[in-house]
Amino acid sequence: MRILLFLLFTVVPTFAESQPNVLWLVLEDTSPHFIGCYGNESARTPNIDRLAERGIRFTRAFANSPVCSSARTTIITGTQNNLLGTGHHRSAYPLPDFIKGFPSFLRSKGYATYNNSKTDYSTSDEPRLIRESWNESSGQAGWRKRPEGSPFFTVVNYNASHQSRTMTESYDWYKTNVLEKLPTEKRLPDSSIGLPPFLPDKPVVRREFARVYNSITLADHQIGNMLARLEQDGLTDDTIIFCYADHGEAMPRGKANPIGLGYRVPFIIVFPEKWKHLSPWGEPGSTTDELICFDDLAPTMLSLAGETAKPWMTGRAILGEHRQAPRPLIFGTRNRIDETEGCSRSVTDGRYLYTRRFLPTPEVAPMKYFDVASITRELRKPDVLSDEAPDPFAPGACEVLYDLEDDPWELRNLTAEPAHTDRLEELRKSLFDHLIGSGDVLLLPEFELARISKKATPYEYGQAMSEERRRAILETADLASRPEPSPRLAELLTDDDPVVTYWAAVGHRLHPELLTDETPLPEYPPARIEVSAACFLTGNGKPYRDELIRFAKSDNMQLRLQALQRIQEFGPTALEFRETLEACLASGDLNTRSSAEVTLYLLGKRKLSY
Repeated sequence: MRILLFLLFTVVPTFAESQPNVLWLVLEDTSPHFIGCYGNESARTPNIDRLAERGIRFTRAFANSPVCSSARTTIITGTQNNLLGTGHHRSAYPLPDFIKGFPSFLRSKGYATYNNSKTDYSTSDEPRLIRESWNESSGQAGWRKRPEGSPFFTVVNYNASHQSRTMTESYDWYKTNVLEKLPTEKRLPDSSIGLPPFLPDKPVVRREFARVYNSITLADHQIGNMLARLEQDGLTDDTIIFCYADHGEAMPRGKANPIGLGYRVPFIIVFPEKWKHLSPWGEPGSTTDELICFDDLAPTMLSLAGETAKPWMTGRAILGEHRQAPRPLIFGTRNRIDETEGCSRSVTDGRYLYTRRFLPTPEVAPMKYFDVASITRELRKPDVLSDEAPDPFAPGACEVLYDLEDDPWELRNLTAEPAHTDRLEELRKSLFDHLIGSGDVLLLPEFELARISKKATPYEYGQAMSEERRRAILETADLASRPEPSPRLAELLTDDDPVVTYWAAVGHRLHPELLTDETPLPEYPPARIEVSAACFLTGNGKPYRDELIRFAKSDNMQLRLQALQRIQEFGPTALEFRETLEACLASGDLNTRSSAEVTLYLLGKRKLSY
């Protein structure tokens, strides 16, 4: 009996030995274009590059959104944010109770889970998600706190590469908090950096853009320290490492922009010898062009723990027991970010990326968090931008198609090129079919989401919508935002569905030539704001000016912000609203204050400060 017990306890592995530890190293705001192992010879990222030498480097990895909170909400739930209703940056709409953060299922399988320390989940249920998901979520969380014998899942977030470092804070702040924290030999001088071809090669631009390189180098340095800790604790041989960024680079045309520069991320997975059988991608040092997106991460982690994906998850397991075949297409969204509106939808096959803007937001829209930056102020100066580069401040094209392989900086929109007509139509159709079939609740104005959330969750509401209604809303949004006006929008302005009415009103604002003496002023508030703005733009004056002022003073923050967004677009004529804008500077709502402040700044009536 003693011999039998001895054999039993020596042959049967403990739970910790039968499950891999998993460590996520997450950079903020970083595109693969600025990482050494992705081909940038100016970059100083030795630790990330060594991970690529030891692991698998993905060349077609995409965030689902070009901003952190909506990307991270998809990561924690495994569900695209336009279905959840969580796509507006740092919005606070509820989730159904049954939708849980994926680490809660790892905990039920015996994992100890730690998050250090950013969450930024874009929902009012953030406290519940944190409580259910993590043994600890704090600046002190880490695997050293796990119970003896437990495998761990640890996320470490690196804000050294965040926009606050690369753009927004002052240069003096950057020097103290980034440059002086780097060893001297790791600092990259302005003269040594590679500039994106759409930026002017001027000393001030070089000085500011060097912040991108040095901030990423600092994050890489910190990653090196974490890897040394893992080695010191004797855990390297038992731990699968994921290293990736939460969305694209915080720079003009990058973060917040629904193109590859906003969506594409560096992504590396390292399998130690013990767990290399889990890799379907070949030997260490390999690259793969397998298409992956952030909604794949939750199903993948569940698969590593022997679990299948939950019904609400929209992605697939890319490895583990329940690995699924690669998807031919993945989808992305860009919605409101801070005070700046947006409603863009994207689809990519990994090489070609198609984006449809239903609201013509510029690639660099007026936004305090961007406009306070020296590099943005420089680019806004007359005659600074090259005629050959896209104007990032112009209204965004209705649709773009980029070849991410041959044109990695996305300078050439292929939508008008006959050679790409078939591809354009195929991707456009795939995107529209997906939006109708999936239940994209973010095609509803945010005012409607807030109203829905008083009785139900946006997710459940969107999933319950009939296909007929989804199609009607999408088709109206499509008509509204096309370059040519559609007479049918006049008929849809009196539709029984208020959301259809809203998009028809957007069409009248974008195409004021549709207005006639018989054009009604809709009762539905979001539609009423749009038609009022259209009428004001055509010189109809005081009644519509008063309507916009009334909404800009509204107690409803969604309507207030929408009115301020319309006023901002009036250019010099927005001076007629100066008193209202200055009153909004005292608002308790940050987005209201920022919108008013940026409008006054663009009018030359106020300096921006951060």
